[in-house]
Amino acid sequence: MKRKHKLHLTAFLFLIFTTCVMTFILKDSNNYNYDFDKSLETSIQNISTNDAIKNINNKEEKAKEEINWQPIIEKYRGKEITKIETDKKIIALTFDAGANADGVEKTLEILEKENIKGTFFLTGKFIEKYPDKVQMIINSEGDLGNHSYSHPHFTQISDSEIVNELEKTEKAMEKFDLKLKPFFRFPYGDRNGESRKVINNKNYIDIRWTIDSLGWKGTSGGITKESIENRVISKTSSGAIIMMHLGSNPDDKSHLDSDALPEIIKKLKEQGYEFVTLMELFNLED
Repeated sequence: MKRKHKLHLTAFLFLIFTTCVMTFILKDSNNYNYDFDKSLETSIQNISTNDAIKNINNKEEKAKEEINWQPIIEKYRGKEITKIETDKKIIALTFDAGANADGVEKTLEILEKENIKGTFFLTGKFIEKYPDKVQMIINSEGDLGNHSYSHPHFTQISDSEIVNELEKTEKAMEKFDLKLKPFFRFPYGDRNGESRKVINNKNYIDIRWTIDSLGWKGTSGGITKESIENRVISKTSSGAIIMMHLGSNPDDKSHLDSDALPEIIKKLKEQGYEFVTLMELFNLED
């Protein structure tokens, strides 16, 4: 009888012990889940906070990059820029876009591979006709300048028509929520004192070039890849502005500028040159 009583007591005590252990485990599990949930929530909050901080920092960095252009515009009022005077071995590759977009992808691929940012002068019609290519140019993070709307001869149109050409191109860029830099390149290089005065009054600087690659003439114009390479490399000097084109020759469809670009970059890098945007050239001006 006593033995049976002891067995019942042992079973009772074991039941109490088991109950206590299970209660402890469940409580600890709940605490663990709670801690895990809180940890996850905190991590998510931290990620959101970090993203917010990163966005703020990015905006601050962009703000730092902004230039007060008005004094520069006034400095060059009535003048044209063919190069930036500097002793540094720094040059700018610039590309005009108007006729077509045949060379856009190849040119951008080369620039990306070489870690170079260019400066691109776009016409309004190009912007409207090739929005996907314009977005690619924007993604390359180069500078964007105004090249008129319809690429007319500016010495053959009125002041009001010049203003209209500038404003229509600005309007075309609104789709991309992006403003053009205050750089203007006259179509065909056709300009005079009056037309320059009009673009200055619209807060644009007259950007010409140091070297025209002549790639736009194409093979039908007697130009070759090698002649472009030799021309650009031999004429380059510190602060030079090199002009090339994003469109192919309309007659022979050649795009010699992009064909020659890799060798030009290679040779000029070997000579110690660095490639910058026009905005960076202005920042580095002596």
